[in-house]
Amino acid sequence: MESWYALKIDGTATFKKMVSKIQITYETISIKYGSPYDMGVYSQKDTEANEIIFYFTPAAKPLAEKFGAVECEAPAKDGLELSVGPESCLNFFPLEG
Repeated sequence: MESWYALKIDGTATFKKMVSKIQITYETISIKYGSPYDMGVYSQKDTEANEIIFYFTPAAKPLAEKFGAVECEAPAKDGLELSVGPESCLNFFPLEG
């Protein structure tokens, strides 16, 4: 199974700015790689830790590398929201929960 990538940021204040940065970079990289149907970035809020974690699909590895995301296991589906990419990309990866 291919690796996912995670990037943690503090609090919700920087969330919109980070999504904007990821979106701009995604558009460039997506075009370069032929607009893959499985390249996406999801987010999950951890209110206890006051963090937001961005999860990059395996196909989004070039994008994850641009942001310094680290390799991780596939996230659980619960609480996962699409931030950048096509709605369909979760259909191609088995996720827990």
